Amino acid sequence: MSRSLCFLFLASKILANPDLNGRIIGGTPAHVYKLPYQVSLQNEEGHMCGGSIIHKSYILTAAHCLIGEKKLSIRAGSDFHDKGGTVRQVCAVTIHNKYNDDKEDYDYDIAILKLCQDLPLGDKILPVALPTFNEIIKDGTPVLTSGWGYTEKNVLSPQLLQVALVTVNQTTCRNNYKGVGVITGRMFCAGCKNKLCDSCQGDSGGPLFANRKLMGVVSWGYGCAMKDFPGVYTKVAKFRKWIRKEIKI
Repeated sequence: MSRSLCFLFLASKILANPDLNGRIIGGTPAHVYKLPYQVSLQNEEGHMCGGSIIHKSYILTAAHCLIGEKKLSIRAGSDFHDKGGTVRQVCAVTIHNKYNDDKEDYDYDIAILKLCQDLPLGDKILPVALPTFNEIIKDGTPVLTSGWGYTEKNVLSPQLLQVALVTVNQTTCRNNYKGVGVITGRMFCAGCKNKLCDSCQGDSGGPLFANRKLMGVVSWGYGCAMKDFPGVYTKVAKFRKWIRKEIKI
């Protein structure tokens, strides 16, 4: 199976069995002037995860991306994770207090990054709108996720990619994941009906956009675009009050 255009949503660690790697397959090249909220989250070795601009000083991402990481930065306003745009250092990290990395269940998989210097807002760098608290996303809703995740083993996509998905019924997703992982009320699933598409390692923490809002954060999943195993996303609407509390603006 080709993994060319496969892009992100796995944890920053590799789990032995099962392989809970979020993958996106079936994507197409994307441009930040259409996705101006997208950022690349980087450590000293380069791109590691995605993130979304929610304020000129703050980035929303996945908690699992940040465990054990230091000297973080983000790149915004570029189609490429390794050049162009604007780079900002991260001064503070806030991981949700109920996230437990030892449990490896990805519940409460959400975090906020405080930048050391504000981003210069413009056509290619803009905050994304957030859902209201507990806002519902209906089954079958068209959604879009994006990132620079792996296109093949250990190879990141140099170009930002995107893929169109639809949300999956929560009960159906829970039943499909029995014995693999738990789909909690703070998660939802999205995938493709008639073709292979999904998010991949390196896309974790990135955006899932729907109804003109940031509805999800790329979190986890089983395998790569596997039938009956859609990608699993942190439900941003469940954390709207927490975000408001943690952002000091």
